[in-house]
Amino acid sequence: MLGDCVECKLLSERFAEATKTYFQVLLKSQLARNANNPTLLAELEALTLVASEKRGAARWELRQHEATHLQANRQTA
Repeated sequence: MLGDCVECKLLSERFAEATKTYFQVLLKSQLARNANNPTLLAELEALTLVASEKRGAARWELRQHEATHLQANRQTA
């Protein structure tokens, strides 16, 4: 992340929120597994997949944006 870049900050916050949500769903899944609750576990599997995809997309978007800073720095160096 570049210091004063507003877009970097926004994308980092999105990635952090997506990561938080992903781990919350994983925790719920683990608790359902420990409680031997296959119904809840089945419901959470779909949520885990969605949360994982959102986290991956947010990470990709942040990395793609960060790469634009690297390209700009190479051109000005």
